[in-house]
Amino acid sequence: MLRQHKVSFTPTLRVFISKVITPLVLVGGLVVLVLFNFRMALSTATSADNHFRGNVAFSQGPLAYNFKQTNGIDRPQVRYNNQELLTYAEWSSTLSVDGLVSQLWNNDHGYSIDESRRQAFSTVIGDGWQLNEVVTLVDNHTVVVTYNLTAQPQNNPPPANYVLDIVHTHSTWFSYQTSSNTFAALVTSSKSVTSRPSSIGAVTIKVAGGAPTVHHSLKVDNTKSFTDTKGTVKLANTLITEYVVRNPVPRQMITLGTETISFQPKATSVGAPLD
Repeated sequence: MLRQHKVSFTPTLRVFISKVITPLVLVGGLVVLVLFNFRMALSTATSADNHFRGNVAFSQGPLAYNFKQTNGIDRPQVRYNNQELLTYAEWSSTLSVDGLVSQLWNNDHGYSIDESRRQAFSTVIGDGWQLNEVVTLVDNHTVVVTYNLTAQPQNNPPPANYVLDIVHTHSTWFSYQTSSNTFAALVTSSKSVTSRPSSIGAVTIKVAGGAPTVHHSLKVDNTKSFTDTKGTVKLANTLITEYVVRNPVPRQMITLGTETISFQPKATSVGAPLD
């Protein structure tokens, strides 16, 4: 009997893997590696260029801050999905020593960054004092700003009273609330508000005291309100945090306070009334 022997023209599994799948995997891996290295190099180059131009920026998810070293505003500016929530206006911020007022922007400055911790450092050197600001991106909804003061008196007896006023601005916050240590408001992207605005979310700034000798307070400025069929809407575009310390120990750094900025996207109210 004649036996038929069927010959398959399909490669064996081992041959198929070695000659087809393995090269494809290697080529795919090489493409991914090239693209990853290109993106990393581009990111590094962009970051280095930004730092060279005096603009430090960090982001996590939609939340970001940038710190402009060559400008008296945006020190820092906090944004969500590229919408500004607030900006720190250093050219309007002051430090007074026994009543002698000095604008922070009109003093010498020094800067450094820590990319691994997403931190920007700014040092302001005044006449008989040094102020250190540390900005940290904590997570995708929190930024923390800390102020430290070192009194460096030139006279004897040394000055007794140091008062730091930090100005924060935004085109319009509305339906805001304040307490002794917290400011909460809804944020609108509108530059000019003539009717009840729409909200992109709620921003909260909470101040925590530093050294026991430091007193802090909050003040809302440039306010107005209007009434429509739904009630009265309070508007503001300026918030001032103030830190007061008496008789600081010379040449010893003390923490004036920490400002924690958090954002709740799509919120339509600031929540329960603040205590």
